[in-house]
Amino acid sequence: MPEKNTGAVAAKDGEESILSFPDVLSQPTILIKVGEEGKEYRIHKPLLTSYSGYFRGALGSSNFKEAAEGVVTLADVEVSAFDGFARQLYGKALHAPRKRKYHDYNDDVSRIIKAYALADRLLAPAYKEVLIDAAYDSLSSEFPSHEDVAWAFDTLPANDKFLTLLVDAYCKKTSPNSDKKMRKAAMAVFPKEFLFRVMERMQETCVKTPGLRRREVYMGKLDQSYAGE
Repeated sequence: MPEKNTGAVAAKDGEESILSFPDVLSQPTILIKVGEEGKEYRIHKPLLTSYSGYFRGALGSSNFKEAAEGVVTLADVEVSAFDGFARQLYGKALHAPRKRKYHDYNDDVSRIIKAYALADRLLAPAYKEVLIDAAYDSLSSEFPSHEDVAWAFDTLPANDKFLTLLVDAYCKKTSPNSDKKMRKAAMAVFPKEFLFRVMERMQETCVKTPGLRRREVYMGKLDQSYAGE
């Protein structure tokens, strides 16, 4: 017996499906319990499986408990981060295939970092790209706290482009000729790996203060040698 048409184009790894919103609404929902208190979200299954490799795996076979019961628990995820993910899912379904800027966090770099880490965990590359775009604009005028930088370096893979963006943004706002007191304060609070990469970046452009590279570099679309916009 042929499978029922869900209104979604089958998703490949690292790609998105194009969804018809009326078709999405006709499909079953999955109960997602988020955070220590288990805040409940009812999200249509095609959205989860189309935009997230994590949910595609968890819900793709009835052999998994999540797929059989229709319930996924994410007890260690912050509710505010998942709120943004859920809004993005339905926003993309409503506006697909047109691209949509991400403005939910109003240039709050700290929240963007947490949302990006969740997108990485949920294997949602398109959402990561949207958040990189938002962070790129925010970091042009604001830099996160050392706690947020430390959290990002502890949480994200060492080769993640978001970490490169944090390093470049810091270099842009910090002159190589900054006073010693300022540099000493930075060494006391920032992670060693971050400071090492800052020094490497400074050495690459020792004649002038380095700036941000083209935003496509952080999305993995251009080689890191490309200069700023």
